[in-house]
Amino acid sequence: MLNRYTNLMLKAEKGISFEVNEQDGNIIIRAKKADQNTKRYGTFSKIPIVPKNFTHLKGTVEQGYVIKRDSDGSQFTWIPVAKLQDNGLLSLRKGFAEKFGRRSFMGDNFSRNNFHEPLYTGLLAQMESILKYGGFYVSSYAISKGVSGKPQSLPGYQPWTNVTQEDAKYISMSMFLKDSNGVKSHLLYGAEYDTILEWLLESGKWTEETVCENSSRVGNYWNNRYASYEVAKTGSEKAWEAGHIYDLAGNVSEWTQEENDEMFYVARGGNCNLYGFDYPVAHREVMLPTESSNSLGFRVALYLK
Repeated sequence: MLNRYTNLMLKAEKGISFEVNEQDGNIIIRAKKADQNTKRYGTFSKIPIVPKNFTHLKGTVEQGYVIKRDSDGSQFTWIPVAKLQDNGLLSLRKGFAEKFGRRSFMGDNFSRNNFHEPLYTGLLAQMESILKYGGFYVSSYAISKGVSGKPQSLPGYQPWTNVTQEDAKYISMSMFLKDSNGVKSHLLYGAEYDTILEWLLESGKWTEETVCENSSRVGNYWNNRYASYEVAKTGSEKAWEAGHIYDLAGNVSEWTQEENDEMFYVARGGNCNLYGFDYPVAHREVMLPTESSNSLGFRVALYLK
């Protein structure tokens, strides 16, 4: 039996931890294997990778780690996937056992005939990037059109609206076509959108009620006391920010690459023409890919090679 004068040192290989308990005057030591999903997603880092021709602008990983592109100042926020719970869904063949993936925040039905998002091409490349770096960057703001007509992620601009889903995909990809230095951009996937929401929940920035039931207080909705009842400029209200991501709820609904059946795509977040208790930020709105309006925009994610 060990006593208070006994010194005990335990060493183990990487990936193994110890559980030490006392029972009936005896010390019981059990070796535990590290969670395989955690190991697969790499180690959580307090200093994310900053791509070439980008600069760290503000914030920590816990607050929201923001970088800016040197050429135009566009801002992107890091989503620390490696830190999240294993409650995401990546394909119909797997259960909710991924740190990166879609979530059933509102009892959403994922199937080949309902909400689905095949794990191939762009989404597969993003998954591999996340496994390598432990997270991904999302545009801190809804995409707007710069004076040169190019997409940007900056405060103080009208969101780029009146775009179809195909338009949003093309514009998103065009953001880093030239001189990308290992960085590519794409229209948000449903897996990325839900992973962002999961980070905001787990970090305590939003509550389940805010995400799943009533987002009125955190976005530009019809029934918000801050609302102007029209699309506001990006980043116009501090109340509509969480983790240095702005206007995720309300203002403009945002196209994603998630599908519903074979003819519809999913928009998220609600907008200034809707009520925050009917269209909370987690709500999936099914739309024809050819639809467009002045309250329908988009956001991009970065893929790091």
